[in-house]
Amino acid sequence: MCGFGSVPVPSGDERAGASFAPGVDETGIYDADALLDAHFGRLANTSYTVRLSSVRRARDGSLLARHDRTLRVAGDDRFHYVLTVEQHDGRDRRIERWRADGEAYTTVTVGNDTTYRPLTRPAPPGLVTQAELRRLFRFVPSRLSDTGGRPTLPDTA
Repeated sequence: MCGFGSVPVPSGDERAGASFAPGVDETGIYDADALLDAHFGRLANTSYTVRLSSVRRARDGSLLARHDRTLRVAGDDRFHYVLTVEQHDGRDRRIERWRADGEAYTTVTVGNDTTYRPLTRPAPPGLVTQAELRRLFRFVPSRLSDTGGRPTLPDTA
């Protein structure tokens, strides 16, 4: 949502006449719950796709693991989730989950072996759940500041 240093913040000129999401003003996030409620309310009953990739590297820069996630959600409680994991030791895997027409299934592929099973809890696998986002804002200071064109967390020392 805020990027924690990875998303550029508009300059002062770009902010002129801009409106802010609930819980956000020109100085940053001041009410995390209001921002999260607006975010999840906006996504409710809509279709959207979220993609997230992450890479873990060793100190020498070599690849330890790469995770690619794609979540497609339809407004009528249908979803398709794919997680692809590449690991330095060759333990690569692919996990797919989907739900449609009240049925939900998952597949796990490791090497050439694929297993299929019904999902016992067919809720969409969020990349980050509402509870996780709320927990983040409880433990991390939610007041962000604009430093050098990027949002930064305030010093907590």
